[in-house]
Amino acid sequence: MNVEFDYGKIPLSASVLEKFDLYAALLLEWNKKIRLTGYSTLKEVRNHLILDALLAFELLRERLPPEIIDFGSGNGSPGLLFALLAPSCQFTLLERVTKKRIFIEYAASRLQIANIRTFPSLTHSIESPFILMKAITLGDLFSDRLIQKHASPPYTLFRFGHDSHPACIPISSYAITGGIDSWGETKTISLSESIFQG
Repeated sequence: MNVEFDYGKIPLSASVLEKFDLYAALLLEWNKKIRLTGYSTLKEVRNHLILDALLAFELLRERLPPEIIDFGSGNGSPGLLFALLAPSCQFTLLERVTKKRIFIEYAASRLQIANIRTFPSLTHSIESPFILMKAITLGDLFSDRLIQKHASPPYTLFRFGHDSHPACIPISSYAITGGIDSWGETKTISLSESIFQG
């Protein structure tokens, strides 16, 4: 399936765009002290972290359940940005590195995002989880003992890029194209959907 979006035609409020820029500024500031990303300019953060999350969000927005897990949240993309765009959903951001979790919590506070919680791993039971993964492999997910303990199958998994695992059934592969006219950026990302039935 190939889905195309042009963000020049999708309304994004000035407030949301301001929050994206604040997120980028905070990320770049903190990145000088702790490694959160390999990107070092506002343009790179917009193009590789914010725009990736926006494209995926536009594809998934009608399917988001009340609770979403971002496994390996790292610098907050996509989970923190999804939470900004979907305030009625609850986001559990899982990040093992304490410094990165502190950044996510600080950024959420500055961005006034109240619908997230951060943990090193899953600490509560969740039925049929909807899991986002970026720069984390399916192997990483299935080696996490607390995911195995607390998450009850089936899991719906969305991985940025393509990744296979023998325990998962591939569902769909998406090539998502779009851009933000005001940023002058256009790109295509890939997203793969699979399910783990247990």
